[in-house]
Amino acid sequence: MELNIAICDDEPQNIHLISSYISTYEIEYDDNFKVSAYNMAQSLLNDYKSSGTFHIIFLDVEIPDMSGLELAQKIRMLPDRKVKIVFISNYPKYMQDSFNVQAFHYLKKPVSYEQFKNIMKRLINELAEDTFSRLLITDGEISELIDYSDILYFETIKNERNRLRLVLRHCERIIRGTLSEYESILKDKAFFSPHRSYLVNLRHVHYIKKDCITLDNEVSLPLSRHREKEMKKLFTKQILNIYQSNY
Repeated sequence: MELNIAICDDEPQNIHLISSYISTYEIEYDDNFKVSAYNMAQSLLNDYKSSGTFHIIFLDVEIPDMSGLELAQKIRMLPDRKVKIVFISNYPKYMQDSFNVQAFHYLKKPVSYEQFKNIMKRLINELAEDTFSRLLITDGEISELIDYSDILYFETIKNERNRLRLVLRHCERIIRGTLSEYESILKDKAFFSPHRSYLVNLRHVHYIKKDCITLDNEVSLPLSRHREKEMKKLFTKQILNIYQSNY
């Protein structure tokens, strides 16, 4: 998985240092990262299109237009609670405040490559663990990790090949891919196709009728007759799993 990394610091030499460390790490561990550099906090925030825009942010605490702590707070309010934020500063007095925005780590300048390498290993391990409960979706150059629990359903878009409508709890995305591709990826994650045009998260199915299913957001989707039996079986199994997990 290619990770999107942002560096935000008003000092060019600091941006250059972290960028060089990232390049060295890529060579040493045969990894591949996409790096975006910013010298203004607002510029980074303007590029922050949605949750999952960046996987890692190396962030200076003292930036002229907006403090790093304030920027991190705005990012958490997007909301993006999954991005890993590493603060870099000359001033340890800000360390306590960094916990309020769920910072992954706090590095004191100057940062050595050994320090950076150790942090990167931990970051990548945690992000790898996160992917077991999250789905990576892409649309052009944008990649985003979505929690399985936030997905309601996928829907094919009529007359548009390899494009899907992804309906989440609070928004929608138009993404690349086919229903069969995502059905294969999510076959063991409590997703089912009740109709050839839909792939549904069983966690959000509220009830089933003869020819349709209703989700917990009150949206009804068609249920094919030949898939009705399997749908009811999986739905019952899902209810039992939820019940058992609560006791």
